[in-house]
Amino acid sequence: MDPLKHARRLAVLVIGSTVLLVGVVLLVLPGPAFVVIPIGLAILSTEFVWAARLLKRVKENAAYAAQTVMGNGQELKVGSWWNRVVAWFRPAHSPAND
Repeated sequence: MDPLKHARRLAVLVIGSTVLLVGVVLLVLPGPAFVVIPIGLAILSTEFVWAARLLKRVKENAAYAAQTVMGNGQELKVGSWWNRVVAWFRPAHSPAND
């Protein structure tokens, strides 16, 4: 692998991890953690597939939360929040598995 690519990958790892860590710290400190964490994942996803997958999950869950809060015309069922938590830990469905 080209030394320049190694340097870029290392820079992305350091910068993205730092931003992600700051976002995690902001979960307990006052600050925009829910903005900073996806930014850190977006930086990491430019080089790492695992970060891209996690960012996709974060986007999907954020869209679900926004849809639930804004009201999409459906009432929220009592157990649906628990189903969403359980679904977070299930492997993502892939059409290739069918």
